Amino acid sequence: MILKNPTLIANRAEALDTLFCVIGTGLEWKNGEIVNKTRDGYIGKTNIKIEDAINAQVGSYEKTRSCLSDASKTINTDEILGPMVKRDVEKIKKTWKNIGLLCQDTNINDFYPICEFSHLVSFPSAVKDDWLLGMRETANLVIHAKSGSPDRKNNIAIAKAALKKIDKIIKQRRLDK
Repeated sequence: MILKNPTLIANRAEALDTLFCVIGTGLEWKNGEIVNKTRDGYIGKTNIKIEDAINAQVGSYEKTRSCLSDASKTINTDEILGPMVKRDVEKIKKTWKNIGLLCQDTNINDFYPICEFSHLVSFPSAVKDDWLLGMRETANLVIHAKSGSPDRKNNIAIAKAALKKIDKIIKQRRLDK
């Protein structure tokens, strides 16, 4: 997720936030794991190349440039979008260079407000073990985050309830083995 969306998802904590807390991402539970509903979702191929990431980002700006040019002939799209493209390409290069550290980085300013539709709360009973552990990690990050968000207390309460449910499933699976 970080390599596919480096301008949106900066590190492991933000990837976990997107997977398990943020609603409306185009992600859904299927066969015990989270998958994309659409072809161009957050979860991508693991064999993506840096050139593909750069081309996809530049391509998104080309679409924006085309829309802006059609809307107004007075806007200099190169002046507006040029610095943004340069910034994002540099971000992609930096992300690729530091991906090992970013995959371990659990710093995040604020978690998305968790609700009953978040994947952390609404998950199938047959969730796969690795996804269950990712949810457990997310719940613990939410509980221990040093956030100033007005949603913090609610997020902590929901994360604690989710953690109890997750731990109960983990314990039961250990007993079943």
